[in-house]
Amino acid sequence: MRMYDKLFLGPKAAKHRFTVLQRIRHQKWVDGLYVLVPSSNPENIMDILPAAALSEQHGIYRDALIIGAAKGYDEACELAGTIVAGMFRERGDFNLEAYL
Repeated sequence: MRMYDKLFLGPKAAKHRFTVLQRIRHQKWVDGLYVLVPSSNPENIMDILPAAALSEQHGIYRDALIIGAAKGYDEACELAGTIVAGMFRERGDFNLEAYL
């Protein structure tokens, strides 16, 4: 599991930035913590997952790059929308790898 250097955080997660980062690093998952990772499906841009899904030993997201974190699914959806809107505004396309 890797974290993006300029990790995007939702407003609630940003208030507890240090705690959120420590819990992700040490894999101490909390209910309601969601992470954004590049999608494993080439037709999608990113996936929103409960943080606990990253600890599954045989999961496809075990070595995923975490690009964002949010407290609650609604905040995670808003954060994903913000990232995609910023990406399109800056680049004019939906290439997440080039944007990061």
